[in-house]
Amino acid sequence: MGYKIYYDILGAAAYAGVTRHTIYHWIRKGVKDV
Repeated sequence: MGYKIYYDILGAAAYAGVTRHTIYHWIRKGVKDV
């Protein structure tokens, strides 16, 4: 399930055109929330 969330974030990030730094921030935040 973790991988699905990871790829969902990458997909959303690519669609939104955000920076890699923002992606990492989201991933770290998601890990903390879990």
